[in-house]
Amino acid sequence: MIVTRYVCTLLTLPGRISLGTMSTKPGVCPDPACGRPLVPVVAEVENEEDLTSNPVWSPAPVQPPTALDRQVGGSHYKMPIQHAEFCQRNRLSWCESAAIKYIVRHGRKNGVEDINKAIHYLEILKELEYPDVKNPDVVKK
Repeated sequence: MIVTRYVCTLLTLPGRISLGTMSTKPGVCPDPACGRPLVPVVAEVENEEDLTSNPVWSPAPVQPPTALDRQVGGSHYKMPIQHAEFCQRNRLSWCESAAIKYIVRHGRKNGVEDINKAIHYLEILKELEYPDVKNPDVVKK
């Protein structure tokens, strides 16, 4: 069977990989001074017990990037999950998605202008979703 583990990019040099430096999940190096991404390595073993016998680990085959792996234009949206994926998975409306976009990026791009845009989209959402509310500052569902 093929087993996949994740190691810091510093540990992918030949002879530097050991079970103690591996993770079963992708992420970043647990060493706070490092923070490099973990990369997949694979080994072929008969069973899980063979993992303790120091199998030969090799870099995992490289998978082509998906659309969610790429960022087209700008670096202000670099997040653990892309905005589009978050909004789709949570079934958010256009106004909800736009407000979140501006809230998340304000510190990296346009500052208070993005906060004002987020507020504007939330005001639009409030008017469209709650048109019968007489006092727009008090909303009850």
